[in-house]
Amino acid sequence: MPKVEFTVTQPVLDWVVAQTQDEPVNDATLLRLHAWKEGKAVPTLRQIEEVSKKTKIPFGYFFLQKPPREDFPLIAYRTIDSGNVPAPSRNLHDIVFNMEQAQDWMSRYAQDNGYDPVACVARCSPASGVSAVVTDIREMLGLQEDWFRVKKAQRPDDAFKYLRRKLEACRIMVMMSGIVGCNTHRTLRLDEFRAFTLIDAYAPLIFINAADAWGGVSSPCFMKRRMCG
Repeated sequence: MPKVEFTVTQPVLDWVVAQTQDEPVNDATLLRLHAWKEGKAVPTLRQIEEVSKKTKIPFGYFFLQKPPREDFPLIAYRTIDSGNVPAPSRNLHDIVFNMEQAQDWMSRYAQDNGYDPVACVARCSPASGVSAVVTDIREMLGLQEDWFRVKKAQRPDDAFKYLRRKLEACRIMVMMSGIVGCNTHRTLRLDEFRAFTLIDAYAPLIFINAADAWGGVSSPCFMKRRMCG
């Protein structure tokens, strides 16, 4: 049976190659992409499947006439230096998509079962002031000002677990992982993000990069950032 070749448009190939700039893609895959791009080879279906897996770019994207428009809908996400990342990696993009799917299911479940919206969502604004926001968070979670000492949370992981229980009691989803899905080869880079927030009236979600230190995920600064959507 003769092999079937497919045409991948030049704009899509340019976009795919650009997507691999900061990704750990092996040399063989890069050489194959550049060969397609330069017209030295024409891809087969199996080769496109292999490149899709290696680059983590969805298979269907290779058959578009022009590059896809990928919106990155994060309200906020935290990096090591609390700065913004201009071009999210495929791993970050995919973990956000996975969390959006989980959030969408939980939101529909809450609405279908007659739950009220979560009271804390968007209750504060940038004009509220730090002190007012912190006080509001403590009241919502039922935390004393010196709760860390009162609860004798001697280790940062104890503090985090305590805060997580408090948040989940308020119907705030707290997810934590260091990989995309169950793929141990797709680790989440701590230098790219520490955590992100997805806002939804019925299922607000916090995702934490498990590679972060316990002290980072249980700090007051972290909590304030997460609750002021």
